[in-house]
Amino acid sequence: VEGPVYLLNSVSPDASVRNAADACLLKYNKFSTSLFQNEALYQRVLAVKPADAVETKLKKDLLDNFDDIGVSLPVEKRARMKEIHAQLELIRQEFERDIRDNKTRLSFTPDEVKGLPQSYLEQAKRDDQGNTLLGFEYPEYIPFMESAGNEEARRRYQFAFTNRGGARNIELLNQVAALRHEMAGLFGLPSYAHFVT
Repeated sequence: VEGPVYLLNSVSPDASVRNAADACLLKYNKFSTSLFQNEALYQRVLAVKPADAVETKLKKDLLDNFDDIGVSLPVEKRARMKEIHAQLELIRQEFERDIRDNKTRLSFTPDEVKGLPQSYLEQAKRDDQGNTLLGFEYPEYIPFMESAGNEEARRRYQFAFTNRGGARNIELLNQVAALRHEMAGLFGLPSYAHFVT
């Protein structure tokens, strides 16, 4: 159910589709968290007697999800876990938008684009000085990294590409780390690493 929505959220050229997917994923997050905090459903899954290895694996995975979302936590901690999951989804969406919607274009001189196919260069935009302008879309980035002969130009492009979320995404990562640490604390664990393992 969620796979196609995530796909549209990531690749649709239509901003209204991406925005609708954002809203849908927030609703899905809320539904999923509530589902895996449902004590009655948890007890039903717990009582199932698997008939084979596939059902045994399914049961284990489901119980792991129930445990990770906090079905066994006290009510107030469960509520906080639900809030944390909602916040993490909002942060994830902003983080992805910062990368996906970055319209920065880097300028490369004729010497820096040597080695690139002529068909690639013909499609690229140019600045007033005739330099090649490239953004962070994969059809621009990957051929450049594979074919451009200028090592320094590739390094500059790689650095900009890796940092395309900007300083804001560093702030968002710090928020994620704090929320994950708090999540672990709800279970009495000292770190998110302990929670994951």
